[in-house]
Amino acid sequence: MPISTKFKKYPYTIAGDTFISSAKDLSIQRTRNMYAVPAQNSLTDNAAVYSFPGLKSEFDFSLTTGDRGIHKRIFKGLGIKVSGDRLVAFGSDFQATTVAGILGSGLVSMEDNGSVLVVTTNEGMYQSSDGVSYSLVSLDFTPVQIAYLNDQFIALDSDGFIWVANVGTLTFNNLNTFKADSTPSKTVAIKVFNQFLFAISDEDFEPWENTGTGNPPFERMNGAISEDTGIANKDCICSTSSAMYFLGSDNMPYRLVNFNSVKLSDSNIGISEEFSGYDTADAFIQCMLINGMNMIFYYFPAEGKVWVFNEITNLWSEIDEGVNEGSLWRGKTSAFLFGKMVVGDKDNGNIYTLDETTFKDNGVQKTRQRVFRPFAGETIGSPREYMQMKMIQFAVETAVGIGDDDPQMIVDYSTDGGRSFGAESWLSLGRSGDYQESIEDHSNRKFKDLTVRVTYTENTRFTLYDAGIYVRGAGRP
Repeated sequence: MPISTKFKKYPYTIAGDTFISSAKDLSIQRTRNMYAVPAQNSLTDNAAVYSFPGLKSEFDFSLTTGDRGIHKRIFKGLGIKVSGDRLVAFGSDFQATTVAGILGSGLVSMEDNGSVLVVTTNEGMYQSSDGVSYSLVSLDFTPVQIAYLNDQFIALDSDGFIWVANVGTLTFNNLNTFKADSTPSKTVAIKVFNQFLFAISDEDFEPWENTGTGNPPFERMNGAISEDTGIANKDCICSTSSAMYFLGSDNMPYRLVNFNSVKLSDSNIGISEEFSGYDTADAFIQCMLINGMNMIFYYFPAEGKVWVFNEITNLWSEIDEGVNEGSLWRGKTSAFLFGKMVVGDKDNGNIYTLDETTFKDNGVQKTRQRVFRPFAGETIGSPREYMQMKMIQFAVETAVGIGDDDPQMIVDYSTDGGRSFGAESWLSLGRSGDYQESIEDHSNRKFKDLTVRVTYTENTRFTLYDAGIYVRGAGRP
């Protein structure tokens, strides 16, 4: 772009992944405590960026041990969860009561057939007919997980054998057992999806079809075994209505569709680089419904990180706790109950719901941040040209202040590939009723690559729709 006296406005797309890479100039893109939504949910033809819902406290359960699992269905009018060594029941008002003690550690596995609820830990299996009274099931094996298909409970034991209960009962016998054997590896997880039972090792996904006859009443689907990769551990899998998602034994995130494993990081190599060094011993994943979109949460407690994959946009973002970066998000396991997304607390027995009008996590303020992809001459068809900026305008939801509150958005810039950012500009988003507030920053700077960072720490709604930047050619540096 030659030296010009006239500034021209160009669109500056705001939505995108968090992209972390060893190539520093590319790795500066961030979407923190926010997520991209499709264009049809935006004001423009481009995707917008919404804030993650906050964790609204529904019940304060002052326990010293954290969430271990929430049952995915309402059972006998109750929600059921496990916190530490307690089985907890709650109704639609979320008032919770400890109903039983429970052994074991780590995440639990729960299923029901409408009449009986089964809770499985690494030290035993519990059953209840009312969600309140529980008894330990007498077994000839040590259970690891429980699944349910066609009126039959299916258990995985610690040796990798799969036990199928008699129809309509919790009676297991060694005639109704089988073992996945397409590889020598032990089965470490079982999962029912689309009426198939998947026996999963650290090497493969082996689908079995329920035939309804024989001992056991299952037949392996030999032509549908996925041998690309296995699973990191038993808790690293969840499903939506369209696909299963898992963390592979190679530390990579996958989606299983039509018996084929598809790596989710192929379009974002930074995710592959980031995940490759993570400790996955205590990793797990959860599927949550947010704003009508399925989000897959990849938890890495040892790293203090939670990554979120959006099933609709195929974009990645990060979620954490507090204003400072690096604190593990407080939410843990989840289930859609009583018309709300219910979430447990990683440290105690508290019960939360994800709430679009709550902007804190259990009263703790958090930072919402978007670091745009670099703007350079390549963006406007003038590769490696030196440019000068005059102003940037933001399409942001305005008038979000309450009463006399005047919330501020922080904007700062980098011209060295995100290695450092300059002085901050504080832009008002407008008090209540100030819908015509113009959100723009006048900044005279020259660059080859410009990175814009937007940060928001106020206790209000925050939505980014679009941006436009005024630039002109600046000749030589």
